Order: sequence, then C-alpha cells, then structure tokens
Amino acid sequence: MEKQEYEKSVLEYEDVKDAMEYHHRLGKEEGFNEGFDKGLENGIEKGKREMVLNMLEKGIPIATIAEIAEMTEEEVKMCQEKS
Repeated sequence: MEKQEYEKSVLEYEDVKDAMEYHHRLGKEEGFNEGFDKGLENGIEKGKREMVLNMLEKGIPIATIAEIAEMTEEEVKMCQEKS
C-alpha cells in the first residue's frame, strides 16, 4: 500500500513539474515575442524619424514628407521640434 501511494505521489509530482516547465517555457516565449515586437516597433519609429529629419534638411516640403512618411503634418513638425 505504501509503495502504491509513493508511486502515485511521484507521478503527481512529475505531472505538476511538467506543467510548470511548460508554462515557464510558454511565458518566456511570450515575453520574448513581446520584447521583439516592441523593439522592432521602436526601431521602425526611430528610422522613420531619421528619414523625416533628412528630408527636412533637404528642404522637402512638410506636406510632401507627411505624405511619404504616412504621417500628419503636425507629426512631421513634432519630429522637427524634437531634433
């Protein structure tokens, strides 16, 4: 009887351990994906801002820059003010 209870508890322990490891891996993967997406988004925004500033330096009209960068004229002006 004791041996059966022990074996049952070992199996339960292994089930709980496997479930915890699975959720740990899942959480790490989720965190990585969120971090990657946020980093990519930040990189794109930084590149867009640099592109806008370069076009402003070349004297391209704000309306044209806004159209090319798919931004509003106000957003283009904000990039210019922050530089």
